[in-house]
Amino acid sequence: VASTRLILSEASSEGVEAAGGVIASFGEFVAAGSPLVGGVVFAIVVVIQFLVITKGATRISEVAARFALDGMPGRQAAVDADLASGLLTPEMAQERRAEIARQADFYGAMDGAGKFVRGDAVAGLAITIINIVGGLGIGVLQDGLPLADAIDLYTTLTIGDGLVSQVPAFLISLAAGFLVTRSSAPTDLSQDVVGQVIAHPFPLWIAAGFLAILAFTGFPTGPMLGLAGMCVVGGLWLTASRIDSHASHAGDGKPSEPKVEVSASKPHAKGASAPGLERHLQVEPLELSLGVSLVRLADKANGGDLLERVSALRERIASELGFILPKVRIQDDLRLDPRQFSIKLRGVPVASGTIYADASLAVNDGFVAGSLKGIDGSEPATGKSGAWIPQAEADEARTLGYRVLLPQVVLLQSLDAAVRRYAGELLTREHVHNLLDHLKQRTPRLVDDLLAGRLSGGEVHRVLAELLAEGLPIRDLETILEALGDAARQSHEHADLTLAARLALRRTIARQFSDSRGVLNAVLVDVPETEQLHQDLELASTFQPSRTRLEQLLPWFGQLTAALDQLVATEHHPVLLCRSECRVVLRDLLRQAGVTAQVIGHRELLPDTDTRIHAEITLFSTQVSTAAA
Repeated sequence: VASTRLILSEASSEGVEAAGGVIASFGEFVAAGSPLVGGVVFAIVVVIQFLVITKGATRISEVAARFALDGMPGRQAAVDADLASGLLTPEMAQERRAEIARQADFYGAMDGAGKFVRGDAVAGLAITIINIVGGLGIGVLQDGLPLADAIDLYTTLTIGDGLVSQVPAFLISLAAGFLVTRSSAPTDLSQDVVGQVIAHPFPLWIAAGFLAILAFTGFPTGPMLGLAGMCVVGGLWLTASRIDSHASHAGDGKPSEPKVEVSASKPHAKGASAPGLERHLQVEPLELSLGVSLVRLADKANGGDLLERVSALRERIASELGFILPKVRIQDDLRLDPRQFSIKLRGVPVASGTIYADASLAVNDGFVAGSLKGIDGSEPATGKSGAWIPQAEADEARTLGYRVLLPQVVLLQSLDAAVRRYAGELLTREHVHNLLDHLKQRTPRLVDDLLAGRLSGGEVHRVLAELLAEGLPIRDLETILEALGDAARQSHEHADLTLAARLALRRTIARQFSDSRGVLNAVLVDVPETEQLHQDLELASTFQPSRTRLEQLLPWFGQLTAALDQLVATEHHPVLLCRSECRVVLRDLLRQAGVTAQVIGHRELLPDTDTRIHAEITLFSTQVSTAAA
């Protein structure tokens, strides 16, 4: 406003120096003696300012604010998922939520600030037009200047004044764009700018040269030469620092001794642990280690939803099996192949596999219309064969009748299978006490009577762990505890207590292993000589038997496993029915051989259970019969 007043009031008498040397220098330098040239150059500067810098910064602010606000619920959900999976502590989660809120507030504020920045540029352009129109009117009509002289004088001053107002607006718009585009970086923008400027002396030398040239083009000589001198000093200092650094690294060609600082102000007591080493003493109950290429499946920023799926798995395990799955620690492991994953139970790997993060698994359910070219694979949940194919071919595979699974689904199936297989080991005594405390809120007398003198928490824990190990849910904890309380009057033997719990869950057993129509498909096993079965178990216990080895040693074992394989091939649960007296021995024998099967005693089924026998096997005999449907 002050420069406009000077141009309009003093230009006719003072000439180009009316508004000061800076405006005059800008105008004469850009116009180069021609108002037309100055106008064209000024128009180009205005176009760059509006269409490139200001419009770009404003658009960046709008888009950043919109995405920040739209993505806020998803980021909050990701924090909740990390908290549920054990990757974050409650304090860390609270800090993350506050950071998300601050980021959304910042982008919203910058969106509004972008409008002010654009308004600054518009104001500069409006002032330029006012100066030209007003100057021509005052110069011609009031001061009586010729039209050509008035155009030359006021256009030069107006261009200079316009550039003086546009350059700050240009810098403000540029700074706003920088702030918005990199506000999520972990370091401050000022630190990055200073670090990049002083990273090499050449930028300072170039800046010193340009400032020295500008000092003799009409700009104030003293300030320009002073800034150039500061750049020269900075360049000399950086050059000397780089020379000293190279000299110190060169030396005499010998490696330098490492510098180790030891604080003796407070020595550790004898036998005490060093600070920070306690974290190595803790063993995670359940870990999921991922190769490098699989990490993005758990990265929310890259569209990974593995954390949400793991949280859903924990909810499903709680609703189906009746216990809270420990938090799953998900981490990367550089020792693994990039496409490999490993599931660890208390630090020991129990399952592993290979997954292609950029592909999909096409599973062959047996009703496909053609073959697919891909990398061989299998579905963890069913064991069915499949092929890893590019995700772009997923629709074609579905058209041919294949069931297509995403890589994170395959990974979650592997984790689900491992959790169910080792559920008995994942259930700790602390978990059991938590379950009892929860049940005590509904049935306090039942829990108090059971634990008062009949059974200990350890005995209850062993029974519940055994039920989970055999695939039975413990959701109906009230029924299980009532059965244990009644059985404890007669015996405290683990086998007797487990049998009592299984008898109380007869209806659950039938439902758990029946098909969709409620039919229990099974293989019937007759054990005429129980003593012989015990001898076979003792024989298998003397070494680590494999399935193949036992099939060679025990002729009946091969018949049993073949019948189970046939049952699985028809998509039924591998269930064996036998006399209750032989159930535990037969189960232990199958466990030692690594054969997955549900061994159910006759007493553990209700009389109205709809059962279909697929085969009848008599142990210690070659007799095998196949039952009709």
